[in-house]
Amino acid sequence: MTRLVLLLAGLAAVVAQDLSGPVVRVIDGDTIEVEIAGERERVRYIGIDTPEMSDRRSAVRELAVEARRANARLVEGRRVRLELDVEERDRYGRLLAYVWVGDRLVNEALVRSGHAAPHTFPPNVRYVERFMAAAHEARAEETRSDTGREDAEARGPQGAIPAVEAAAHAGETATVCGDVASTRYLTSGRRPTFLNLGRPYPDQDLTVLIWGEDRPKFADPPERAFRGAHICVTGRIELYRGTPQIVVRDPANLEVPE
Repeated sequence: MTRLVLLLAGLAAVVAQDLSGPVVRVIDGDTIEVEIAGERERVRYIGIDTPEMSDRRSAVRELAVEARRANARLVEGRRVRLELDVEERDRYGRLLAYVWVGDRLVNEALVRSGHAAPHTFPPNVRYVERFMAAAHEARAEETRSDTGREDAEARGPQGAIPAVEAAAHAGETATVCGDVASTRYLTSGRRPTFLNLGRPYPDQDLTVLIWGEDRPKFADPPERAFRGAHICVTGRIELYRGTPQIVVRDPANLEVPE
């Protein structure tokens, strides 16, 4: 009887506790620190898992960094509400919670954006069906995006290579076509301009590199003129840190097909 009373008292304390507060630190894609009643609590998101920052594989670490960025965009500096399930803490002492920003369930949002995968640990299974549905939506959206990107890259001169296939043609001189997903101009060093095809940096399928000494050859700043455009670039495909790139010295080698 005494044990039951203590258990009920503990549950009442949890319910009475105001489990909300500002996010003071984003640790990774599925872990944050929240200030609750003047104390910092490390919070592990329930029902999802993101790539580990400590993974030995560089590709996985890059995904982990992107997941952390996605998490930060959702919660950094914001006040969150923490919803508990059956088990309150894990073996590391972290608070296990569904994290809400207003009406948005952050755990679910990270799955839907493709930055997290459902990972169920019974008995904390309250939203498992929502997370599985979000994962299905993420896969469907990825399929639609890949199909659209392939269709877009098909526009160009006969024999052109879509940007997504550029890496397979390293060492060759070819024409590569794709959408400019992001651009950047650096004013230091050799003042390079980067046009990233297919996907934004750092996940681009191909980098078009224009050195500062060649910028005056272009009528308009390339990072502005080609941003968001579908372009075709001709040159030798080389790998730089595993990413294919083409250096453009002549504007004639970079065009926007009709």
